[in-house]
Amino acid sequence: MGIPIALYEDSECEEIEQFGWCSEACKRRLGELCYSRESTVLEEDYEERPVDDDMVYAWRFDLQTRAENRVVNLAELESTRSKDASSWIFYRPDGSETAVYRHRGREDDPLTVVHGVQELLQGSTIQSVDVRGGTLLLGLDSGQIKVVTCNNDGRIVQCESLVLRSGRILDVFAGLLPEFVIAFAADEGLLCTELRSGRTSKLLDVPPARLQRVSLDFPRLSAFGATRIWSCDDVLSCPLVPVDAPLWPGEQLLNVDPCARHMLLLETDQRYLSLDTAPAGCACTVLHKSEYGGPARAHTSTGGQQLFVSEQHLYATSLTMYGRCSRNRDCKWISLGYSDIRAKYNICRVLRLTLMTASTPATSVLALLTDDGSIHSFSIER
Repeated sequence: MGIPIALYEDSECEEIEQFGWCSEACKRRLGELCYSRESTVLEEDYEERPVDDDMVYAWRFDLQTRAENRVVNLAELESTRSKDASSWIFYRPDGSETAVYRHRGREDDPLTVVHGVQELLQGSTIQSVDVRGGTLLLGLDSGQIKVVTCNNDGRIVQCESLVLRSGRILDVFAGLLPEFVIAFAADEGLLCTELRSGRTSKLLDVPPARLQRVSLDFPRLSAFGATRIWSCDDVLSCPLVPVDAPLWPGEQLLNVDPCARHMLLLETDQRYLSLDTAPAGCACTVLHKSEYGGPARAHTSTGGQQLFVSEQHLYATSLTMYGRCSRNRDCKWISLGYSDIRAKYNICRVLRLTLMTASTPATSVLALLTDDGSIHSFSIER
C-alpha cells in the first residue's frame, strides 16, 4: 500500500500545538467510509438470532490449528485484537518484539513476527496498536503515530511518521486506511489525520474528567476511569456523554468495550456485565469472577449477542458460550453450553482469548493463548 509522503518524517519537524476542528466535507467523507465499512461487515456476517430461555443452540466447537513460535514468547507480551477482528496483535511497549496472528486455515503459518519495530520508535514506547492488511499503526507515548507497512514475511518496507505532539496516543483506528488515521490523544481528544494532505483535525475534545483509558471502534468511542464512563455511538453526529456505571461499593472498572449500538461490555475487578446506554436501558451481570483468579476475557461477536469465557477450576478448564437474551426487558445472558478443554484438548490454563472473524459467514474463530506460549484456534460454527 503506498502512503503519500506529505507527512512529518521525524521528531525534528515542527510541532503541531493546536488542531482545528474537522471540516464538514471531511466529516462527510468519514461518514461515507464508515457506512461502506459497516455495510461490508453486515454483508459478510450472518444475522445473529436472538436467544430465548428455552432455545436449544446448536454449535460445533472444533480445534482447528495449534500455532507455536519460539522466536517470541507471546505469554510475556501485551496483546489486543484489531478493530476489524481479523488479527491478534502481540507487542512489547519498547517495540523489541512484535507479532501479528491471523487465522489462515490449516496450511499456512498464522503468526507473523514483525522485525525492526524498535528502531522506528526512537526511544518512545507503544501505547496503542491496530492493523489493517499489511499496515500496522503504532500510537506512541511521545504523541507520534507510526504508519508501518510490512510484507508477508514481517519485513518493514515503509514507515511514515505522524508527529502530532499531543500527548500519549491512547488508541488508534486503522479501519479507514489508506485515506485516514483516527486516534485518541490524551491531551487533545479524538483526532483525524488525512494522509494525502497530512492535515490533522479534531473530532471531539477530551472528556471534562480527563479519563485516561479509551476504547475506540470508530465511529463508536468510550473513555473511562476506575468508576466513570463517557461514551458515544457515533462521534460524527453526537458528543461524548457521561454514562452511569452500575458499580457496587468498592468495585472498579478494568475495561469497557463498545459492542452493538447502545451497548457496552464492562469488565470490573469482580464481574462482567453489559450496559445498555439507551434511555431507560438496563445493566445486567453476565457472570461473577471466581475465586480461582477469574475468567479470561473474550470479545463479543460482531452483533454483541455472544460471548466466550474461559474459567480455570481445580479439576477442569471450562470454555462457556453466553448468549444475550435481547427479547427480555432485563437483557439477561444465558449460558448456551460449555466444553471442558482440559479433558478434551489437554489445555490446562488459558492466559488470554479473543474472538476473530473467519472467511465463511456462519463461522468465527476463537483463539486461545495458553500458558505454554502457543495459540490454539477453534472453529465455531453456528
